[in-house]
Amino acid sequence: MNKTFAAVRAASYGTRWLLTILLSIAIVLLSITPVRSRPGDTVFHWIVENTAPPVQKISHVVVYALLAMMVMWALENVGPRVGRAFLTLLLVVSLGAALEWYQLQVPGRFGSLADIGLNVVGAILGIAAAWLLL
Repeated sequence: MNKTFAAVRAASYGTRWLLTILLSIAIVLLSITPVRSRPGDTVFHWIVENTAPPVQKISHVVVYALLAMMVMWALENVGPRVGRAFLTLLLVVSLGAALEWYQLQVPGRFGSLADIGLNVVGAILGIAAAWLLL
C-alpha cells in the first residue's frame, strides 16, 4: 500500500491537475443532465435516470470526498496544509453549490440545500482523508 501512495505522490503536477479537472468535468456533466432521457442521449442520461435517490445522495458524499482529495493532492506543493484545506473546501463546496443552483434550470432536476450539505460533508471527509494519506 505504501508503494501505491508513493506512486500517487510522485505524479507530476500536470497529471494531478488533469485528473482533478477530468473528475470535475464528469461531476458537471452528471449534474446538468436532465432526468428524462430521449433516444440518442448519452450514457450520462441513462445513469442519472436509473440511479435510485438514496444512491444519488450517498454519491454526493463519495464524489465530493474524492474531488476534495484530488484537489488537496493537486495543491500539495502550494502553501501550508491548513491553507490548502480551506481553499479546497471553498472550491469544492462552491462547485457543488453552483451546480445545485444550476439544476434549478435543468428539466426534471432540482437543486437542494440538503444536497449542498451532503457535498460539504463529502468535502470535509475528503480533506480529512487527504490530510491523513497524502
